[in-house]
Amino acid sequence: MRDLPIRRVLWVMLAYVVGAAVVLPMLDWLQRVLALPPQFGTLARGGMLLGVPLAILIAWHYPKLGAGEYRLLDDDAVRDDTRR
Repeated sequence: MRDLPIRRVLWVMLAYVVGAAVVLPMLDWLQRVLALPPQFGTLARGGMLLGVPLAILIAWHYPKLGAGEYRLLDDDAVRDDTRR
């Protein structure tokens, strides 16, 4: 059970790599078609690189998110609301 966050991170990173492989070739095409400035490609690639650590952190800590005492949507609150 301890390796569960590691496996989740690997799946997220695989999805991130596949998504980047699809988006990166489209950046140059989009830049030409929309006549965007040359900084667009650089900023988009930099944003993708900065997104990697964020994706890893979210994948690692995902089960802990919302695990506090109060949750946004509690099962009891849903049951009470449907009885009215």
